[in-house]
Amino acid sequence: MKRFLLLLIASLFLFSSCQLQKARAAAYLGSEAFAEGLYSQAAYQYGKAASAQHDSAEYRYNQILSLLLDASLDEVIVQSDKAFSDFPFHTEFLLLKARAYATQKAYKKALAVYQQVFALDPGSYTLQQAVMEQAVAWNENETAKNLALTLLSHPQTEQKALQVLTELEGKQSWYAYALNYLTKEAGTQAPAELQPQSK
Repeated sequence: MKRFLLLLIASLFLFSSCQLQKARAAAYLGSEAFAEGLYSQAAYQYGKAASAQHDSAEYRYNQILSLLLDASLDEVIVQSDKAFSDFPFHTEFLLLKARAYATQKAYKKALAVYQQVFALDPGSYTLQQAVMEQAVAWNENETAKNLALTLLSHPQTEQKALQVLTELEGKQSWYAYALNYLTKEAGTQAPAELQPQSK
């Protein structure tokens, strides 16, 4: 019995090692194809790598990114959902899904996915600012306004949020006056150069 268990463990180890080698080989071919702009081929190879090494979020991400660049948008959405289910702490899969929706001009769906990301990562202020500006470009003004109101409370995004709110609410709005005050105040706080003292 003991010998049987040892043989079983050895077999499992060899199988695991073999699968790892297959994954690395396929991933290498995928990276070569990706670098050459052969995104369909890259997706295929990264898919093989992901199948050989199920616990690799990196291979799954590269597969889906390749699909996105290959304009296989419906497949991106499906695979992103599956990948996020397998790796629930990797919000980058949701970002790929949002990009696919945006490319399809399904802007409301894209914004809904971004909101899901923000709920999982509320400190993603830089991303929230970028999505706020994109929402304005998409004429999704309600979403843009809601994001701007949220970003007002954070110094690093306050000015950009006020700019968006001024654009949406008009130059006679409170936001416009607040923006004017903020920009003037920032100007008066520029450090002055010290003049050398005469002896």
